[in-house]
Amino acid sequence: MVNNVAILGHSHSSVIEAATNQLKLLNTNSRFVYNLLGQFTRKIISKIPTKVTRQGKLNVVFLVNSGSEATDLALRIARTVVSDRRRRSGLPIDPLSRDVVCLTG
Repeated sequence: MVNNVAILGHSHSSVIEAATNQLKLLNTNSRFVYNLLGQFTRKIISKIPTKVTRQGKLNVVFLVNSGSEATDLALRIARTVVSDRRRRSGLPIDPLSRDVVCLTG
């Protein structure tokens, strides 16, 4: 469902109707902040077990414009976490290390 590849009901009338109804309610593709975005992100977080969110984990929602942007953000977060953990452990940090493992299937 990323990178402009339609995998669900491309041009199917039910999918178009459902998407249209949602677009009437919520706009996540803009630089403007409004109350419904906050409500939306709180609803997403409410689906995560409170045990996890109380530990300070999985308690932030990032709204992005595309799958590519989401992937880029996920890699940046992962690299920051790894660097921080290495720093705390006294391990060397290689700023040029950009290795990523990608699995298919």
